[in-house]
Amino acid sequence: MRMTIYIGGFAAMLVCLALVLAVPDLSDVLSGKDTDPVTTTFARGGRSDRAAGVIAVVMVSFFSCLISLEAATSRLLFS
Repeated sequence: MRMTIYIGGFAAMLVCLALVLAVPDLSDVLSGKDTDPVTTTFARGGRSDRAAGVIAVVMVSFFSCLISLEAATSRLLFS
């Protein structure tokens, strides 16, 4: 159970780090000019018509990772 939590947390942090490093202009994000940096990053990274699909896949993967981490944590706490 602990290994599941560690691997899931590491995978989530790795994806977040990859998204932060892929931002085209970090100064615009920090100043508030770019209010949606995730969409901007995916739109500039490839075809803009596929950005919505990629964002949906990333959101589903984050959601499933969150649910599995919650389940593993609750099983570990109550065991």
